[in-house]
Amino acid sequence: MRSVIVGGGHAAYFAITTLREIDFPGEITIIETTIEKAEVAKKQFPFAEVLNLEIDEIGEFLKMDRKEIDVFVTCTGSDALNLKLAKQAKEAGIPKVVSVVNNPLNEVHFKKAGIELIIDPFSLIGIKLKELFAEASPVKLYEGMEKRVALYAVKAPRACKLKAEIDPSCVLVLVKRRQKVVTGLDDVGKGDTIYVIGEARKAKKLASEIAKELRGKGRRRARS
Repeated sequence: MRSVIVGGGHAAYFAITTLREIDFPGEITIIETTIEKAEVAKKQFPFAEVLNLEIDEIGEFLKMDRKEIDVFVTCTGSDALNLKLAKQAKEAGIPKVVSVVNNPLNEVHFKKAGIELIIDPFSLIGIKLKELFAEASPVKLYEGMEKRVALYAVKAPRACKLKAEIDPSCVLVLVKRRQKVVTGLDDVGKGDTIYVIGEARKAKKLASEIAKELRGKGRRRARS
């Protein structure tokens, strides 16, 4: 197997070191577009093959070596360049094409181009803030790269006993406000968080039903 990573900076650094850390099978090849950056990469990552290629040469490289490349990751500082290279890799028939986006608003352009494996590090900002502060709202904390599995969190604004029907393909965990982890929804307290993991669509549906039930209880109390 062979993985190819294009780009420098923090994104590329973490991509390269992660593949090394998990002992990814096969060779790791790094492509840099300047001689200076290529020399730095050789010293920083002595375990990897480092190539100095012009942007226009990368497409030819993909065509020539497509049968040897299993994973292609774009990590440059330009989303336009990342998209261009990802499309070239898809056209060359590379099995796994992964793109790191610099601007979350550009993710839609990658999806339209058929690039499905997208990493958006900035989305974590909103996710973490919502997990901390959003109440009675389903917050998607994680979705598998192939969109099959998802994890949701719902913070309870008040104590209650939930009656939501639990789908057998989902697993629920209740984390009490003092961080005690329990199972079951019989003793949900104010500030507790319900975590739902399961098949993506069913986990979303169940988390939404739980959030709706929490909001509904609030409305009934307000009218009484």
